[in-house]
Amino acid sequence: MPAPIYVSMKNILICLAALLITAETQAQATDGQVAKTRFFFKLYGNYGLITPGSDRVTARIHPNGGDEQFSVGNRGLGAGLHCGGGVGLVASDFLNLGIDVDYLKGNKLQTNEISDGGGQYYTFSRNTTNYSILSVIPNVTFKALSKPAYFMYTRIGIILTTKIKYATGELDSADYPSTATRITEQDNVDYSFKLNAGVQIAFGAQFTLVKNLRGFVELTGNYLPISPSSSVDNGEIREYNPDNSIKTRTKADAVTTTYSKTGTYVNSGTHISSPSIVYNVNSIGVGVGLVYKF
Repeated sequence: MPAPIYVSMKNILICLAALLITAETQAQATDGQVAKTRFFFKLYGNYGLITPGSDRVTARIHPNGGDEQFSVGNRGLGAGLHCGGGVGLVASDFLNLGIDVDYLKGNKLQTNEISDGGGQYYTFSRNTTNYSILSVIPNVTFKALSKPAYFMYTRIGIILTTKIKYATGELDSADYPSTATRITEQDNVDYSFKLNAGVQIAFGAQFTLVKNLRGFVELTGNYLPISPSSSVDNGEIREYNPDNSIKTRTKADAVTTTYSKTGTYVNSGTHISSPSIVYNVNSIGVGVGLVYKF
């Protein structure tokens, strides 16, 4: 897993303030074009194709009498479908101000770990990560080349997460042929998050379809480190009979973990105080959309 990358909320907000001040200054400098100012509404879809610097999963195989084998996933957190919409203001011929609402349905990450005990035992472990992120993205668009029928642009925005669903599951299964016994252990961890922030940058082209309707295509890059504030782990152990019926079923006590930058490590069995962790949800993707001017 790559080393966590941390960006302070203070630095991100300073960056946002600087962008807005610059945008306002440029808008005021074009007072002669106020009559052309228009509001717009947009809808878009984007797919994260690659995930540079994101957290990934690793699959492992432990063959009997052989060296451990492993393979790292090609994609990490951030891959998947983005969809959303936004509203904005055409401040001048060279500047747009906007705010988008973005929903990411992340691709499920899954990895397996297999161990062969040479007939004495056989173990299998499957880890899965499911997540989705809802964000609000204030942004500024700079038009690099503007023509009546189209324009090229660069957009910079601040990603502010409003809701994150992030859960991991681990299923461990052990088979013992000599006793025809199978034992499984299931752990499910649900994470809770407060506000997290990141940066978005996009390069694209917008072109006229009909009078007030435009289409666009763009290349979008997202950098988003997310850090949970707490998590709850629920577990269950099952032992099976030779006919695969359940012999015993035991639910473990829920374990709550709180994460902080400073403090004292605590493990009372049902409550853990732990150092902060960061998951990097980065992506580069291609998107298309429609813009309607009021």
